[in-house]
Amino acid sequence: LPAAAVGDFCNVVVKKGPATLRKTVHGAVIIRQKYAIRRLNGVRVSFEDNAAVLITPEG
Repeated sequence: LPAAAVGDFCNVVVKKGPATLRKTVHGAVIIRQKYAIRRLNGVRVSFEDNAAVLITPEG
């Protein structure tokens, strides 16, 4: 599977959440990931959980 990182757009299926959103495909942008990210200045940043923001068809 291809990897995705913070700031990447991907298609997702909602597993937990409101019934109106579940089991449907949505576009999303990843905003947090557990895996440590190395920034250009050498600092490593990692978060407690993975998270994404759903994007509506209107943008």
